[in-house]
Amino acid sequence: MKRAIIGILVCMLVIFSGFSFATASAENTPPNIPSDPNPSDGAVDIGKKTHLSWTGGDSDAGDKAIYDVYFGTDVDPGLIASDLQMPNYKPDMLENFTKYYWYVVAKDENGASTTGPVWTFTTNDCDCDPPHQPSGPSRVRNRHRYEYNTKTKMQNHGGYYYNFSWGDGNHTGWLGPYEHNERVRAEHQWEEPGTYQVQARYRFQNGRDEYETGWSEPLIVTVTSDDPSNTPPSKPSISGPSSGAPNTNYDYTFMAVDPEGDDVYVYVEFCSGCQDSQWYGPYSSGEEFVITHAWESEGTFTIRSQAKDVYDEEGDWAEFKVTMPRSRAVSGPLYRFLESCFNLFPILKIVLQRLG
Repeated sequence: MKRAIIGILVCMLVIFSGFSFATASAENTPPNIPSDPNPSDGAVDIGKKTHLSWTGGDSDAGDKAIYDVYFGTDVDPGLIASDLQMPNYKPDMLENFTKYYWYVVAKDENGASTTGPVWTFTTNDCDCDPPHQPSGPSRVRNRHRYEYNTKTKMQNHGGYYYNFSWGDGNHTGWLGPYEHNERVRAEHQWEEPGTYQVQARYRFQNGRDEYETGWSEPLIVTVTSDDPSNTPPSKPSISGPSSGAPNTNYDYTFMAVDPEGDDVYVYVEFCSGCQDSQWYGPYSSGEEFVITHAWESEGTFTIRSQAKDVYDEEGDWAEFKVTMPRSRAVSGPLYRFLESCFNLFPILKIVLQRLG
């Protein structure tokens, strides 16, 4: 009798376990329908170098969507990329004045899939590069405003207009005009937590013709309902001449790295009380920049530098000592002759220095 009861209990346990697994499997929902494409559906005048992006994801907690991209000039385009981990893709150089068709299939780890609609865009004949990948906070809180920036890679035009896409269906519209070496800045706040892609493109005038580039490489931004965790950037590195002459320009290179890859601002102080002490940036984590400086008098000076990230978290100070000896009043052939004399007869240099 006991064996029969135990057998019944074991059978019931297996049955209900199977029912539980089946129910869990049945509760799996397919990934979200791909939406919010860049370039937008029906867009025209897109540069031949462009990144494709879209909004994807999966509503099931813990599920991660991967993507297959179908792309080409046929109404029913073929598969061009599979199992992408992020909702973006960069095709090769496209053709002039050509209409392209594309769609995305999102898949989850349980075998469910969702096919998005077919989107189209048409290219122009501009083979110009898109602007730099936007820079700015990559971990933010919803309903708070954050600043992002970019600039162009071109060097021979002015009058640039930029348009940012925030990955939530919103755009800034065309901002400008800006010079080629100017950083353009724009602010945005996301209403809902999630993962978004920030991209930019620009347009410019070349003679009588106006051109628009494709979309830049996206910056992935994670939006949460809580303040993001953060670590301050590293102590900046400083490199350049450690000695020289007063009233002579010298180049010094600075660089700071942020553990989370955030943009950084770098404070530079060439001497205590120097009027040109200030914050520079923003720069990408690990990006080098050069400042030219001249000291007006002799002495030993300490260059100090500190970095902070986009959340105003400040790191440690770095120091670099520089010595400025007596200014050289003689130059050209005469200076080279005297240098050779000093090398042959070092006592001459010592005597002249003591004579002042």
